[in-house]
Amino acid sequence: MVENRNVIGIVTEFNPFHEGHRYLVNQIRKMWPGCMIIAAMSGDFVQRGEPAVFSKYQRTRNALLQGVDMVIQIPVVGSVASAADFASMGVAVLKATGIVDALVFGSESGDLERLERIAGLERPDSPEKEEYNRIIREALRDGQSYAKARSTAIRTVLKEEGDLLANDILGVAYIRAIHAQGDPFRYQCIVRNPALQSAHRIREELKQKGTTDPTVPCFADLDMLSGMLSYALLQSVYDGTDLTVYMDISREINDAIVRDIRERLSFKERIQRIKSRNYTYTRIARALLHVLLGMKAEDLNEVRAYYSGVGLPYLRVLGVREESRNLLGALRGEVVTSPARYLGKMKKEMPEELVNAESLLRTLDRERALWMFRMDLYAADLYGQIYPMEENEYTQKLIRV
Repeated sequence: MVENRNVIGIVTEFNPFHEGHRYLVNQIRKMWPGCMIIAAMSGDFVQRGEPAVFSKYQRTRNALLQGVDMVIQIPVVGSVASAADFASMGVAVLKATGIVDALVFGSESGDLERLERIAGLERPDSPEKEEYNRIIREALRDGQSYAKARSTAIRTVLKEEGDLLANDILGVAYIRAIHAQGDPFRYQCIVRNPALQSAHRIREELKQKGTTDPTVPCFADLDMLSGMLSYALLQSVYDGTDLTVYMDISREINDAIVRDIRERLSFKERIQRIKSRNYTYTRIARALLHVLLGMKAEDLNEVRAYYSGVGLPYLRVLGVREESRNLLGALRGEVVTSPARYLGKMKKEMPEELVNAESLLRTLDRERALWMFRMDLYAADLYGQIYPMEENEYTQKLIRV
């Protein structure tokens, strides 16, 4: 709490901010009158493996205008990862604030008890985990997709009907992440309003209008990255880099990429060439984006262990409402509003020599934090190549509304 007011966290993309988000914000304020809302938001790239349709600065400003009190960026290593890692990083951001009382997420079913039961199946200490995993393996061998196999296992083990709906997958991931990170706050779900248009539908309509309507604002599209992706893939060939070192690149995906690596294809065309029964469009998009960003699996594993243990090393605060600016002083994590200052500070604090185990651990922590932060800056620079912006990470000041 801050000044006896509840602080409620949400994990989101606001890609773009729409009526469903406004509905969630309004419902939160009904449940916790007088509360303040902190959004952990994806930055330049989102979980579908695509660039956000609008810049993170524009999406931050829109969110603040619509009633969110503060926006903190989710590091890109989490924002373009699987549902489990996306949820885990979002929870880590809110945990690092030290002031969030509850996480609230949208749910298609609104059945929190069922989501908790499903999350329990996937805990390391679950007595049913072995049977659950066995059913998933058998279903995969029978030709089911992972999502379908998972639903089959849930129905069988829990002895109940109904598939795990799309938004509920993230809900389960939030619950698991909260428990895995020591239950830093409570959680609650709000039933989504099915009458409201989805973000996907809005993005599709925006892109269709953008080709004929000059009044539609500029938006970023995945195919704008096609040339950069082709260069990154070709460079890997001549560097002798096996693509399986990158996040989400299996041997099968690697072989499919290499087969067409010299063809002049758009980003989406490459995805369609690789897409199969075992790999969804989104999984392939993320995998290719990881190559473009240079995100290696070993780096993710190190960072995952780091932030789940030590905690997230920084909070990249993008914006705050003027009437809620006291939230800035209440944050307990390392607050970053100027990337240049933060980089200078980190370099200055790096030990000059390793004299003992403590200096070695401190150096490793700084290196992991720097890698994660530089990845954010690199993603921002790449995004700046496809989306016209007057500001960048080194010139954009904290957004205040």
